[in-house]
Amino acid sequence: MKEEWLMSGAAVPVDVETTQALVEQIKKMISTIGDLMLSQERERAESQGRIETLHAMYELASKQRDQLMDEQRSQIAAMRGRMQ
Repeated sequence: MKEEWLMSGAAVPVDVETTQALVEQIKKMISTIGDLMLSQERERAESQGRIETLHAMYELASKQRDQLMDEQRSQIAAMRGRMQ
């Protein structure tokens, strides 16, 4: 076992096995964080896709509503014209 000096008067015992275990834990944490970031990106992309689909559905429904209202207005105008 050797000692590595960090600051004047402070020492931390360092051994190969402990260092290797620490490195492995750090690698696992990095991998986990990377996986989480990828997962969040996929979820964001899926949510964006759903938002775009809802927007397209809204646009279609709005156009259909407007067409129906125009048709009803035309029918009402035609009926009023026949009544006069």
